[in-house]
Amino acid sequence: MLVMDLMVDNPIIFITLIITLVIILLIILMIMVFMKLRTNKAVLKAASQLKMITESITAGVINFNIDKRFVINYASEAFYEILKKPKDKIYTLNKKDLLDYITVDEKGEFIKYFNDLISSLNSNVSLETKMITNDGGIIDVTITGQLTHGPTPYVSATVIEITKIKLMQQQLSIDKERYEISSLLSNSIVFEYDMIEDKMQFSEKYKDIFGRQPIMENYISNIEKNKEWIHPDDQGLFLEFNEKVTNSNEIIVQEFRIRDAFGGYLWCEVSGKAIVYDNKPIKVIGKVTNINTYKNALNELEYKATRDPLTSIYNKETIEIKIENYINANRYKKHMVIFVDFDDFKNINDKYGHIKGDQVLKEVTNTLKETLVEGEMIGRIGGDEFVVFIGNIGEDDVIKKSDIIINSVNGIYEIGKESIPVSVSMGVSIYPEDGNNYEKLLIKADEALYIAKGRGKLCYHICNKDE
Repeated sequence: MLVMDLMVDNPIIFITLIITLVIILLIILMIMVFMKLRTNKAVLKAASQLKMITESITAGVINFNIDKRFVINYASEAFYEILKKPKDKIYTLNKKDLLDYITVDEKGEFIKYFNDLISSLNSNVSLETKMITNDGGIIDVTITGQLTHGPTPYVSATVIEITKIKLMQQQLSIDKERYEISSLLSNSIVFEYDMIEDKMQFSEKYKDIFGRQPIMENYISNIEKNKEWIHPDDQGLFLEFNEKVTNSNEIIVQEFRIRDAFGGYLWCEVSGKAIVYDNKPIKVIGKVTNINTYKNALNELEYKATRDPLTSIYNKETIEIKIENYINANRYKKHMVIFVDFDDFKNINDKYGHIKGDQVLKEVTNTLKETLVEGEMIGRIGGDEFVVFIGNIGEDDVIKKSDIIINSVNGIYEIGKESIPVSVSMGVSIYPEDGNNYEKLLIKADEALYIAKGRGKLCYHICNKDE
């Protein structure tokens, strides 16, 4: 109402007021436009400076959305250089999304990392991944930056290739592991023996393994005492090694067992060579190598190769070699060969089955072994046929030993719930009367066995003797 009255009563004042308001609005508008232009200029300048900075560093800079394809909003030239992909060709290659550059094996972990990051409301981005380059290569990179949460979360980050660093780390890790394994698996102990001072010095590992001080004064002077560290069966080899290595300029190698820190014995290969000065040996340098695992494995293989798999006694080939070697080494002694054969073993298999029949064979074998003493041998030469060898036996001991064996073996054997009667017949031959080698002695023992079977079984017959 006041405006209408003013317009009617004083039109000039009204027009002047309108013009003044318009001028004020124009001034405000001009100020706003100026401020907008100034802000845009600053923004453009800042963007230009950012571009200059990002293009001058080796690390790539990237901004991408956390969406289905991880769309790239911006990436620096350096980013494309890392991937060996020219920026102007990036879209023609149909790879405008970050996920296109991640290797197949890494995509699952890559997506999971950012989904977990969003769920945790964390903003710090730091991960390693593998990316595919334009030439088909694969590189290791780190992506480090900030996550901005929102309706469409996005990440601003630097991308740095670390392939060479990873390779260096891998090589360092391999070298470290190789060193640790070498140290762990190295079974060698270095030693130096001063012949003038009669002083032996081992490397520190000697104490760890063998539990004795690595420095020994008067080593050779106390050799009789020092040999107590050696297995009783190998002490001669130990003395022989020390004798040879201190009186030769060749490498001397010997194997023997040395007592360790726990009271057991380790198979060791000891090698050494004398250092000669003025035509006189003054020192011995060498090493002690733990070959216990190898030796045990070798012994196990040798054991399996020479043993009957069912009864674990010597097999047919081995018992022949063993007896032949014994005879050749003891030509002027009396020996006996006993051919042991089950009576009607087929009936046991037929009545009780082959499994129980095998158990009977094992039980009888154990009984046979119990009748023997050290140096006497037993071998399986057929299904139910065995050979027993008694070396260096007296005339009166032939019958005595035969009686002990047949009386021990014949009897009732409890196999599971079955009581199985077992009897054997035996044929005995004597060296040298019945033959001068294993083959001839076995033939004669077989002939004697045939006679025992003909007499009703459950007995033995000694070749060329009437009973």
